[in-house]
Amino acid sequence: MKYAFLSVITTTEFSDIVAQKLFEAGSAGVSIKDRRDLLDLIRTGKNWDYIDESAFADLRCEAGWRNSDVGRGLAPAEKQVEESTAGASPRPTVSRDAPVIVTGFFGEADDLYAILKDISALKNDPYFKTGSLEISTGIEDSEIWENVWKQYYQPIPFNRITIVPVWLKETCRGDGLIDKSFCEQKDSDTIYQLVDESVPPTSFIPVYLDPGLAFGTGMHETTAMCIELIEELTASGNFSGISVADVGCGSGILGICALKLGASTCSFLDIDSIAVCAAQENAAHNAITDAAEFVTGDFSAAKSLRPDLILANLTADLLMRFHKTASAMLSKNGTMVVSGILDEYAQSVINEYSKNFAIQKTKNRNGWQAMLLTKNE
Repeated sequence: MKYAFLSVITTTEFSDIVAQKLFEAGSAGVSIKDRRDLLDLIRTGKNWDYIDESAFADLRCEAGWRNSDVGRGLAPAEKQVEESTAGASPRPTVSRDAPVIVTGFFGEADDLYAILKDISALKNDPYFKTGSLEISTGIEDSEIWENVWKQYYQPIPFNRITIVPVWLKETCRGDGLIDKSFCEQKDSDTIYQLVDESVPPTSFIPVYLDPGLAFGTGMHETTAMCIELIEELTASGNFSGISVADVGCGSGILGICALKLGASTCSFLDIDSIAVCAAQENAAHNAITDAAEFVTGDFSAAKSLRPDLILANLTADLLMRFHKTASAMLSKNGTMVVSGILDEYAQSVINEYSKNFAIQKTKNRNGWQAMLLTKNE
């Protein structure tokens, strides 16, 4: 299905008015690209992820930051702000008049000419700085965004777990397990090799996943290393019946893996309500909703939990902030699997957690680290 988009260049203070006009004109949705939002998000301290350095390019220009002000590679958001402001003005800001792009989405047959006239008329607003209100339009095919990306997300095999895209669920053979070492996609001649032929097929457990907008597909090193550590815990024989907390759950992939490997309950926690909804949907895809609870909130929301195992694929700075809460909430002799740690911050995480935990194992892959920790008695 093709759709028309209409983008308007305006200012921060006028962006909501432009967005409302687009909605009134019949836009199916509106996106607002404002460079101030990134800076404001970082300053709130409510983001639970790393931010790519390229996202700071426009901010440098507006705030007068030097290229050398921003650290190399990826860094936790709070660290990035500290490094980015070094040697620059104490509180760099993006001008309220900086260009903001507001985009509406319409049917291909909609009359954009009438919308153009309404937007142009806004230039006469006597109360706000409207910006240029320059308009651009175009046609896009929604299939590009809705379906094409799925061809790059294939089943991902681990030792016992196999992550299977939910749209391939019906084509996976077997009764709850993958009974052969492949999964065949509908309407395709492609056969996806999933498992080692030498291993009995019944030892493989599918985890059906639709990540949607949430982080956690199994493809990223941090998620993969967590799944591997969870599988290694099951091999120890002390996994069946334990309670789990998946903190910063994203798509819910880690907690779902734990439940399907024998854990009795899992609490899925994330600051992002979209992630919590994704985790709920994925739990339903895997028929483990009865063993799950879903919580939207920050670390304070986790204090009432008493899990035997905490799964936390976050960032180094968030993990260090989470240390005291994790230690207090974890059961006696409890275990943690942590990841999302860049190599350069790994020692800081180890130093912090060594106060209350023993570092049992570390994994390192392509500049990322994951760790298995046990709480000291």
